[in-house]
Amino acid sequence: MISIPDCGQDTNRWFHFLRNQTATNHYRMSPPHLTKAFKWLLVFLVIDLLCSFIWSAYIIKKTKSFTKLTDLHAVVILMGDFTNNYKGLGPETLKRLNFALSLHNDLSIDNYLCVGGSRPTENIVGADLMKEYLVQKGISPVHVYADGNSFDTRGNWADALQLIEQKNWKTIGVISSAFHLYRFKEYIAPTNEEIQVSLIPFPYDRSTPKTTLANLWISIHYEWLTYALYAMPEPVYDMIVSLLRPQQVSPQNT
Repeated sequence: MISIPDCGQDTNRWFHFLRNQTATNHYRMSPPHLTKAFKWLLVFLVIDLLCSFIWSAYIIKKTKSFTKLTDLHAVVILMGDFTNNYKGLGPETLKRLNFALSLHNDLSIDNYLCVGGSRPTENIVGADLMKEYLVQKGISPVHVYADGNSFDTRGNWADALQLIEQKNWKTIGVISSAFHLYRFKEYIAPTNEEIQVSLIPFPYDRSTPKTTLANLWISIHYEWLTYALYAMPEPVYDMIVSLLRPQQVSPQNT
C-alpha cells in the first residue's frame, strides 16, 4: 500500500514523492533474477550455435564421401516440405528437385522417382506435385515416377525400394539434404546387395532457392528433434507421427 502524503500546495514535496515512487517501481520491474536469467539464456544460445556449427560441419564433410557419381538407372528424390498452406511444394523440396535437374546434363540419368508427401487430410500428394514440376521443366513424363503413399523417411525408402526392385534398377542415386541423407543412410543397409546406392546431397552454398543461415539452423534442430523421436519406442513414434501427419480422412472431409 502506497501512502500518499498530504502535500497541499507544496509542489517540491510532490515532485520528490513521485520521483521516489518511480525509482522504486523501476526496481520492482527489473529484479536481479531477470538479469541472471537473461545471462543464462545468452550462454545457452552461444552453446547452441557452437554445437550447431560443429555438427553441421561434421555432417557436410561426412556426406561428401557418400557421393559416387556414375551412370544411374534412376534417382530417387525424397519429399521435403510443402508451403505453409499446403498449396504447393516448399523450398526444401524445390532445392532437391532443382539439384536433380542440374545433374541431368552431367549424369546419364534414365529415370526419376519422386517419393513421399502423403497428406490425405490436406487433399494433396507431394510426390505427384514433384513429378509435375519435373515434367514442366522438360523431363519426359515417361521417365518420371511418383509414389506418394509414404509420409516419413522410413516409408519413403520402403516404397521406393519396391519399385526399384520391380524395375530391376541396379544403380540408384538418392537426392536430399546432407542432414537428411546422414539419417537416411541407416535405412539402405538392408538393401539388396545387387543394388548400388549413391547418396547425393544438394550443395547448400549453391542451392535454388537460396539456403540462409536461418534455414540451416532450423534444419539442424529439426534433425535433432527427429533423432529424439526415433529414439522413442515404436508405438510412441507411430502415435506422434500419426498426429503430425494423419493419414485417415475425417468423414466431414470425404
